[in-house]
Amino acid sequence: MAAVARVNASTFVGKTAELKAQAKAPVARVNTTVRAVEWYGPDRALWLGPLTGDVPSYLTGEFAGDYGWDTAGLSADPETFAAYRETELIHARWAMLGVVGCITPEALDVTDNVPWFKAGATIFADGGLDYLGSPNLIHAQNILYVLGCQAIVTGEGPVANWRAHIADPTGVNGFTEVFATRFVPGG
Repeated sequence: MAAVARVNASTFVGKTAELKAQAKAPVARVNTTVRAVEWYGPDRALWLGPLTGDVPSYLTGEFAGDYGWDTAGLSADPETFAAYRETELIHARWAMLGVVGCITPEALDVTDNVPWFKAGATIFADGGLDYLGSPNLIHAQNILYVLGCQAIVTGEGPVANWRAHIADPTGVNGFTEVFATRFVPGG
């Protein structure tokens, strides 16, 4: 029995040394560098490969994500295309902030680690949402009071105020004189 154990141990040690020798052997590396030619320029990858057909003349492969497909013609006008690119960047930045907004409540012990998809339900809890730990700030349960004050100050309901804001966001908002001058005490 002891002889069998010695044979197995020596066989194991021999295989371990052999495996270490194999691990130290040089291994050929696969070239993982992707050239920009594959994604930009006239020879870039197209959205349907070789079946794409004719690519619109204004899609030259100059910008990221240009795979030669624009059936609606959204990129035809350079000024409109620049505005769309700027808007897309703004939306991407808001999305990144949204991710932070999803993760933060789950990470904070103050919020009892409420998952982001359940955080909105805390509005109906006793005391509502306690903004920044201050009971003096307006709570989400008191939104009817906010809407009532808005109707008194503006002379319009919330839907009319929203429509006016959507029509002219910079001219009709909570910081402009449009709302502040509509309210006349006693009148």
